[in-house]
Amino acid sequence: MRTFSELLLRHRRLAAFLIFAMTLALVPGVFRLGVGYSVESFLRSDDAELQREVELYEKYPMPDTFFSFGLPADDPIAESTLKVLEHFEETMLKVEGVDAIITVRNAPGLAGLARAQLEEKLKKSSLYRRLFVSFPNAEHDGALAGLVQLSEDARNNQDRTRIFRRMREIASTMPALRSGDQSLVLRSAGLPVLREQFVALVKRDQQFFLPVGAGLTILFLLFLLPGFGLTIATVSIVPFTLIWTFGLLGYLGCELSLLTSTLPILLMVISTADAVHMTMRYWEERRDGRDCVAASQHALRRTAFPCLVTTLTTMIGFGSMLLAEVPDLQDLGLFAAMGVLLAFLLTILFLPVCLPWCAERFGEADPATEADSGLFGLRRSVPFGALSRWLGMWPKLPVLGVFSVLIVLSAISAMRLPQNSYVTEDLWPDSPPAKEIAWFDKHFLGSLPGEILVSSEDGQLLSKDGRAELAQFIDWLEQQYGVIRSLSYIDWLKDGYPSLLLPALSRPPLSLFDEELKTARVLFFMEDIGAVALNEFFEDVHERSEELQHLDLRPTGFQVVANKQVTRLIEEVKVSFFFAFVVISVLMGVVFRSLRHGLIAVVPNSFPLLLTAAFMYVSNQHLRIVAVMTFAIAFGLAVDNTIHIFVRYRREQAKGGSVDAAVARALASVGDAVWTTSLLLLVGFCVLFFSGFKASYDFGVLACVTILAALFGDLLLLPALLRLLGRPAKGKLAQDEPG
Repeated sequence: MRTFSELLLRHRRLAAFLIFAMTLALVPGVFRLGVGYSVESFLRSDDAELQREVELYEKYPMPDTFFSFGLPADDPIAESTLKVLEHFEETMLKVEGVDAIITVRNAPGLAGLARAQLEEKLKKSSLYRRLFVSFPNAEHDGALAGLVQLSEDARNNQDRTRIFRRMREIASTMPALRSGDQSLVLRSAGLPVLREQFVALVKRDQQFFLPVGAGLTILFLLFLLPGFGLTIATVSIVPFTLIWTFGLLGYLGCELSLLTSTLPILLMVISTADAVHMTMRYWEERRDGRDCVAASQHALRRTAFPCLVTTLTTMIGFGSMLLAEVPDLQDLGLFAAMGVLLAFLLTILFLPVCLPWCAERFGEADPATEADSGLFGLRRSVPFGALSRWLGMWPKLPVLGVFSVLIVLSAISAMRLPQNSYVTEDLWPDSPPAKEIAWFDKHFLGSLPGEILVSSEDGQLLSKDGRAELAQFIDWLEQQYGVIRSLSYIDWLKDGYPSLLLPALSRPPLSLFDEELKTARVLFFMEDIGAVALNEFFEDVHERSEELQHLDLRPTGFQVVANKQVTRLIEEVKVSFFFAFVVISVLMGVVFRSLRHGLIAVVPNSFPLLLTAAFMYVSNQHLRIVAVMTFAIAFGLAVDNTIHIFVRYRREQAKGGSVDAAVARALASVGDAVWTTSLLLLVGFCVLFFSGFKASYDFGVLACVTILAALFGDLLLLPALLRLLGRPAKGKLAQDEPG
C-alpha cells in the first residue's frame, strides 16, 4: 500500500486526468438510462407452478394491456351524457395503440337501448352491475366507466405515456358532465395506469432527491469538516460515483424501477461515508505536522484497508438480494453493489489526489489552531471525539446490563412481528394512484380483478350440468370474505341472453372465454384483504373446486402469481439477510484474525436490527419486503463504523497499555468520523421522507432507526464488550499492518 500511495500521489495529475476522461465518457450513458415498471419482470419465475399460472396469458390479454376510465356525471345515462361518451370513445379509438373500447354504448346486450330500457336493464343486470354505470346516491355522485384494450406493441413506457397524455387532452376539450366542472373530468385505473404513474413518481423523486440530498450533505459537511476545501474534496466523490454507476447502467441498457428508485440517494450517502473517514484521517495527519501531499499519502495507507472491508460488507448486504427471484430486487442488489465498488475505487484513486489540490485552492483550517480558513467560515467545532470517548468509558457492566435487557425485549417483539403485505400499502393515501383506485372502488368494482380459469376435460364447460355447477360455485364465491362480486358467462345467462351469443364475450377487453371457447374466465373483485388472507382464500377455492364433478377451476393469473411472489419474496429476502449476516460475521472474524473479536463485532450490529424489528412491532407494522430489505442494507452499512473502530483499536492496542486506554484512544481518534458518517447517513435517509412512495418513506424511517441504534451500539455496547473481553496485545503491529 505504501508503494501504491506514493505512486498515486507522484502521478496525481495523470490519475486525475484519467478519472475525468472516464467520467466524461460515461456521461452520455446517464441520459440513456430509462425508467420502467415491468409486469413481466414480476411474473418471471423459474418455479414450474408459477409458470403454469401465467400460461393463462397465452390465451387471454395480459393485465397490463387494458385499463378502466371513469367519467363523473350528474346523470350518467342522459342522452347528452351518452353522446359525450360516444364522442370520447370514437376519438380515443383513433389514437394509435388503442385496439378496443367497451362501454355502456357498445356492450353486448346494451347497445342501442333507449334511456328507459337502458336504465331498467342496468339496474336488473347481473352481468353489468357496477361495471359501466354508477348511479348517484347518498354516498357518491354518478359516473360512467369503460374498458380500454391496448395493442401488444403499445406496452412500452413511451407509447403508454403518449396514449394517456392524448386521452387527457381529449377529455380537456369535451364538455363537463358534472355541474361545477370546467371540462370533462377523467379518471383512470389499472396496471397500465399504475405503470405510467409510477414512472412519473420515480422521475419526480429523482429530480427531488439528488439536489436536496446533495445540498444537505454539503451544508452538513461545511459545519463539520475543517475547511471549505476538504468539504469540496469529500463531496466530489458523489457526482463521480453517480455518473460512473448510472453511466455504466445506461450503456448496458438497464432501467430504474420502483425498487431501484432509491439508488441515487443510497449511493450518495454510502460514497460520502468512506470519503469522510479518509478526509478525517488526512486532517489528523495534517495536525501531526505533515504537508498536504504527505498527509494524503498517509491517510490513504491508513484507511484503504478498513474502507475495503466496509465496501465488502456493504456489497454483501446488497448482493444478498441476488438470491431473490424477482428481477427488480436483483437489479437493486446488483446495481447498488456495483455502485458501492465504484465508490470505493474513486475514494482510493481520486480523493487522495483531490484533497491536497482542494485544500490549497479552497482553503482548510489551520492545523495548529483549527481556526477556519474556509471560504465561508462555516465550520463549527463539535467535540465528537471527546464525546465518543466519554460514552465509551461509561461503566461497562451497567451498560451491558441495559443493552442485554433491550436485546431480550427486542428479540421477543421481533418474534411477534406479523408477516403480511397489502396491494396499496406502498402508496400514500393522497397520491394520484391511490386516489384513482379509491374512486373506482367506491363507484365501480376496482381495477385489478383476480382470475379463475374454468375448464372441463369431458367438454362440459357449457353443458347444462357444467353451467349449473359453475353457478353454484359463483354463489359460494360471492359469499366469501372480501369478495365484492364476480364476473363470468353465468351473469350473461342470468340476464336472459341466449347461449348462442356467448362468443361475443370472448372479445377483449372482457375476454371471458378464449377464442375457441374451450376455457372460460371468472373475474372476481375483492377488497385489499392482505396476502395472508388472500392465500387462505385461494386454498378455500382449491378445496371447493375439488368437490366439482364436471369442471376444473383454479385461481390463476397475475393476482395469484403476485401474491405468491410477494410471500415468497419476503422469505427469500429473509434468507438473503441471514446469508449476509453470516458472511459478514465470518468476514469480520477473518479480517481481525480473531474469533473473539469477530464475535464481539457481531453483537453491536445485531442490536440495531432487533431494535428496528421491535420498533416495527410497537408501531403496529408488519414484516414486508421493504422492512426485510432495510435489514439487509442497513446491516451492511451499520457494520462500517464498527470496522473503523476495531481497526483503530487494534492499532492503539499495539502501542501498549491497558485495553481501556486503547479503547479510549481509538474512540477519540475515529469519533469525529463515526459521528459524521452516521449523521450523514441519517441526513441522506431523511430525504426519503419526502418520497412520492410510502414504501420509500418507510424504508427511510426504518433505516434511520437502524443507523441511530447502530451508532449507540458502536459507542456504548462495543466499547463495553472490548473492555470486558479484550486482551492486551502481546506485541506491536508493524507500522503499515492493516489491522
